[in-house]
Amino acid sequence: MLPSAWFLVGIICLSGMFGGCSEGNCEPEGELFAEASGLGTIALDEEAVYWTARASSPENRAGQVWRKAKSGGEPELLYQGERDPIFDLPVLAVDATHVYWLERCGTRLGDVCAEVRRVPKAGGPSQLLVRDDVYAFAVDGGRLFFSTSKERNTAPEVPTAGSKGTLWSMPKDGSGTPVALVTELEKLRDVALDDTHVYFVADRGLEEGSEGREAWVSRLPKAGGPVETVVWADGYPGHLVLTEQAMVLTSGTVLYRANRGDAMPVFLKQVEGRVEDFAVSGDTVYFGDEGDYEDAMLSDDPKYVCGAIRSMSLEEKVVKTFSQGQVRPHSLMTDGTMLYWASGSTDSAVTTLRRSRL
Repeated sequence: MLPSAWFLVGIICLSGMFGGCSEGNCEPEGELFAEASGLGTIALDEEAVYWTARASSPENRAGQVWRKAKSGGEPELLYQGERDPIFDLPVLAVDATHVYWLERCGTRLGDVCAEVRRVPKAGGPSQLLVRDDVYAFAVDGGRLFFSTSKERNTAPEVPTAGSKGTLWSMPKDGSGTPVALVTELEKLRDVALDDTHVYFVADRGLEEGSEGREAWVSRLPKAGGPVETVVWADGYPGHLVLTEQAMVLTSGTVLYRANRGDAMPVFLKQVEGRVEDFAVSGDTVYFGDEGDYEDAMLSDDPKYVCGAIRSMSLEEKVVKTFSQGQVRPHSLMTDGTMLYWASGSTDSAVTTLRRSRL
């Protein structure tokens, strides 16, 4: 859909036309920020909300990093780049002192090369940490863990011939050389951490006699050591979120849950939209439902006009509507009290960062 059409869909959602915002449930609680040029990825700490966006000038679409206190006030621009930020995974993180994100190495959108950069939360010059085919990363303690592969801008079902992924570790201040933890991984994608281990999502591949592919989650000690596969699911590898009791995984367009210690995941939901953009709080998963934009002008059924934020218990698997009237909701994040998300295409003129109490 063209940007002008995205804008029209946004007006429909926000105005309540065709019943898209029925029962007074159109506007979620509290609008944090509106950026005409689009908003990408969100991260949280105890005090503030951080996000990536694009510069608003038509002549300058370069990436930006913003910060705003949860208590209110004006947004603060922490970083103005020269190239596009990367929006296709939750590749934005914070620690006690810095914000970390991914930025393209060049100006061509098809490039797989990406940089991990950081900037002080209090403001100051940015620092380049890694320049490679970085797909995802996670920060913990004094270390940066990241995956490199040719998967960016590649559909999951498309083979990346001759390319194997590697999982790396390095000091997060950029003072040391990256160390390869695991090599020769098929379709390596996301990285996640718990207190003791680093987890990664990759593809077992097509084996002789198999009928399809398998996404699998493996882990190894943060300091290095033996690798063990802990979960596998049909489909293609995607995004992984760890909780104290469970792992929530995307494979293809499907959300799965696996309790810690269970190798076989449980099917949760097939999602219409960016399945990677989900958040977990307690025993509930929240995800964006895009709705059907192609039929938006033809239907009087609200589910076909606007998207929504849905919630589902990891145990009961009952889907509920958390917030209606959304335009292509994405980049969900939660601090356990509030849910934050972006409403609007990352290329749209109607993009807002919103929040609502859980």
